[in-house]
This record gives sequence, C-alpha cells and structure tokens, in this order.
Amino acid sequence: MAHLVWGWLTAIDLFLIGSAGGAAIASGAAHILGRGEYDALAESGAYLAPILGLASLLTVMLDLGRLTVAPMNVIYVFSHLPVSMVSVGTVLRIFFIAVAALNAILWLFRKETLINYVVRIICGAVNVILGFLVTIYPGVMLAFARGKPFWGSPFFPWVLSVNAMLSGLVLAVFAIPVIGVFVPRLCPSLLEARRTVLIHRIPERTGLYMAILIVIDLVFTAAYLTSVAGTAQYTLLFTNFLLFSMFWGGFIGLGLIIPLIVYLLAKLRLGIPLSVWILILYLCFILIAVGNIAGRYALLAAGQLF
Repeated sequence: MAHLVWGWLTAIDLFLIGSAGGAAIASGAAHILGRGEYDALAESGAYLAPILGLASLLTVMLDLGRLTVAPMNVIYVFSHLPVSMVSVGTVLRIFFIAVAALNAILWLFRKETLINYVVRIICGAVNVILGFLVTIYPGVMLAFARGKPFWGSPFFPWVLSVNAMLSGLVLAVFAIPVIGVFVPRLCPSLLEARRTVLIHRIPERTGLYMAILIVIDLVFTAAYLTSVAGTAQYTLLFTNFLLFSMFWGGFIGLGLIIPLIVYLLAKLRLGIPLSVWILILYLCFILIAVGNIAGRYALLAAGQLF
C-alpha cells in the first residue's frame, strides 16, 4: 500500500480521543440519570476520559514526529485560530481534557455534601457536551479535508461519533474491575463493584445500551456506504485485501455484528449461567475496541488512496 499521511497512529489517535469522549458521556449520563445506581460506571468513566484524552495528545505528537524534536510546538495551534480546523480541533481537545480532569478530581476527592454533588452534576453535564463534540469533530474535519467525496457524506461524522460513544461506554465498564484492583484505596466503590461485577447489574444493563448503539451505528454505516457507493474509495473496501479485512472483518464483524449476536443470545440465556454471559460480554467489549481502531484505519486509508 502507498505511503499514507494518516495511518495507524492517526487511527489510534481518533480511537483514543473518541473513546475519551464516549467515556465522558457514559460517566455524565450514569451520574445524572442513574440516581446513584451506576456510580461505579460514572466514576470509572470520569477517570478514563482524561487518561484516554492525554494519551491521544501523545499519539498526535508521535504521529507528527515532534515529540523528541519540539514537544512544545503544540502551543502554536493557538496562532492558527480560527482559520485552521486542525487548530480548532486541538483546542477543543485540550479544553475537553481539562474539564475531564477536573471532573475526575471531583470524583476522586468527593464528599457526600449537596454542594459537591451539584458541582459534579454540572461538571458532568459540561463534560457530556464536550465529549459529544470530540466524538463527532474528527468526522466533520475529515468531511472538509481535501474535498474527498468519500469523507464528505453527512453520515460519515455520525458513524465515527456513535462508534466512539460505543467504545467509550464499554471501556468504562471494562475499567471498573481494573481500577478497583489497582487503586482500591482511592476508589473503594470500584473495589466493591469489582467484587460483585459478575452479578452486578451494570454490565448486564450496559449490554442493552451497547446493543442500541450498535444498531444505530449499523444504520448510519449503511446510510453512509450507500451515499458513497459510486466513489473509487468505496470500491477499495471490497478490492483491497487489507482494507476489506479491516473494515468488513474488523469494524463490521468483530466490532459490531459479533457483540450484537452475543447480546441477543445472552438474553435467551440458553441454560448458561448469567455470570458466564457477562464474561463473554466483557470479551465483546475488547472486540468493539479492536473493531473501532480497524474501522478508523480502513476509512482513513481508503480516503487517501485517490
């Protein structure tokens, strides 16, 4: 395959910042709407969002090859506002990470007072809005990049956004037992959630939201592919072996279809204990993340080859 300006590092970057936004949305929604039942998910998402966001900045610097040469060059993005969409996106990303970090601090040092609760609600709501913006912005930016019809479909940003929300949600759930193991003293509620995670309602209920987001993403993906069916880049998704494998096998198969089938089978139980199905769901969470990265790479690569 020809040299790509935006390759695997860019795909990983889009995955990280998208999942960070998705985790922020999951955290805020769980805290605001969960009425205390999903605080483990809210707390996990609150910690995960700034971590993934900061990791995305690292991948950007690695991708630009400036990490060891001039790591502070990221500051120069402010001088190109508002004419550069990349600069706007970088500033949005930094602002999101700052608010996500504040939200994480509020959770880490929270006190059971009304003021603390209200502040966390407000910060979580702002984080939900910023989280949505960072999930959809990469698709909007690419839609205007180089005048590519393959990226110019109005459905393209929504494909990336919904998939980012999906990966952020499942990674936030996946992180509950992980954080509970490694920082139990700082996160006692996550430690308790870890102890009961196989019979806890959070992963089971998350399966429903996971399935809903998968169906929405499949609908947007079908609409997107239909809208770009006449482009040369679309043909590559069928004729290029790597892109075919990444998009159809990774993004569609591993990342969407298999987790949806597993969820539907889990609802039937089929005589298999609930704890086993939840373990399988956790494996599907990993597949969704892998499929997310594969799909982003396929769409990025295909769009650059013509």
